[in-house]
This record gives sequence, structure tokens and C-alpha cells, in this order.
Amino acid sequence: IRKRNIAAVVGMGGYVSAPALAAARMTGTPYFLCEQNSVPGKVTLKFEKRCEYVFSTFAEAKSYMKFPGKFIHTGNPIRNNVLVPVSRTEAKKSFHLGHCARIILVIGGSQGAVRLNELIMSLKKKYPHEFKNIGIIWSTGSLSFDEYKTRSQNELEAGSIYISPYIKRVGRAYSACDIAISRSGAGVMMELAAAGVPSILIPYPFAAMDHQAKNADSFAGAGAAIKIDDSDAVPEKVAPLLFNLLAHPRRLKEMSENARRAARTDAADVIVKQIKETLGKRG
Repeated sequence: IRKRNIAAVVGMGGYVSAPALAAARMTGTPYFLCEQNSVPGKVTLKFEKRCEYVFSTFAEAKSYMKFPGKFIHTGNPIRNNVLVPVSRTEAKKSFHLGHCARIILVIGGSQGAVRLNELIMSLKKKYPHEFKNIGIIWSTGSLSFDEYKTRSQNELEAGSIYISPYIKRVGRAYSACDIAISRSGAGVMMELAAAGVPSILIPYPFAAMDHQAKNADSFAGAGAAIKIDDSDAVPEKVAPLLFNLLAHPRRLKEMSENARRAARTDAADVIVKQIKETLGKRG
């Protein structure tokens, strides 16, 4: 920090940010915290006292803070490729699903989620007729891709599936889909909200302090998503809900509008502006 004359440090909440925050505190360098989840993590709580501000994705996180005066509800910065000027028709063609009446986007996170991957396999197996005109954009995660690509080819009837370890054209995927099935990490939730995508959220049950469940509760309470516990993520419980939503466009439209209301697409700008203002006042 001294060698490079660092003006400020921004901690993003994970353990990896703790050493840099500790060094900032030792050198008197101003530091800021970004808390992505509805339940603040240990790093945020540990360094909250002497930080300049805590920028939070969820308003609910404020109730956990010991210094609420430092709390600013900014939303979570989203990637530039999330919001793209593309029509749904063109977006569907990007994934060779232009012929599908409805499209489901499945996101398990960067490393995937076995529970979600198994759910999609089982849904396709048990309800082939219902999926006849429904396409799937399926992000398996890098660790599971080879297995599920092979299984989908060998175990499933011919159907409309775009399967990939990671979706590079994520903005087009958001534009193409009618609904998403996803874990409830803050990053993907804010992207879904910004793109106005209704969702079925299945929280990872072993997330620290059960923060994914509380993240999902926030969107469910806003009418932007439906939360399903990980233990209930089985075809018999998910299928009726999923097919009912797809059969009612008006309900999906309402969820989409609610999702957009929960989004804060200018989060990065707000955070940078506040940091610059703070540093300017310090000279």
C-alpha cells in the first residue's frame, strides 16, 4: 500500500479481502466495504467500525450493522454484458432456440450446482411431453459439464437444450428466457433483477449464516421470485409450479416488473462517486 501509494482500499466481503483491509487499517489508508448479501459476513462486521462506508446490495443488511450511519444501500455492481440491446427473437436464435415457445434459463453458479443439474435432468426425463415446446439454456458449471452433456445426450429424448459450462453471452440469455432457475447468490440475483427476469430461487443450504435463503426471501417478498428450499428441489414439487408460471404470461410479467424495481443498475457509479467524494474531502 505504501510502495504503490494506494489512495483507498475496497473490500468485497470475502476472506481474501481481509489482509488488504488489515493493511489499510494499519497504514491509515481509508477503506470501504461492499457487502453483497442480506446477512453481512464476518469480514464486513470485523472491519465495519473504522471503514468509511458500507455499500450494500440488500437493504436488509442494515439491521445487522453496529454502525448503521455508515450504511448505504447501493445495490451490487453488474457486468457490462448483462444489459444488451437485443430483441428476444434474436436472443433466442443465439442459442438455436428460436423455435421454442418458452425458454428456461438454468444457472448454478460458476462451479455449477449438482442439485440444480440433477433437477433439470429429472424434469426432462419425467415430463418429456410438457417440455416439447420449451427450450433450456443450461449452465452446468465447469466441474459438471462433461458429465451432464454426456448424460443429456444419452438419457434424454431429443429436445431443445443449449448446454454449456458457462454462458459467455449472458445478456442474450437473460433476454431470451421467460424464467430462470437459479441459486440465490447476490451477484446473479442482481443481474436477473436488472434484466427483469422472473426466477425460481433455490438457495444453497450451506451458505454462511444461511445468507442465500435470506437473499431469496428478499426477492420473494418483493414478488420478483419464488423461493424453493433445496430439499424441495425435486421434479414432483418444482414441475407444477414451473409449468403453471409458464402458462400464465401475466404472472411472469408482474414478476418481471417487480424484479426490475428491485434492481439498481447504477450501483457501480454510485459507489465510485461516493468513494471519490470521500477522498476529496480528506484531501
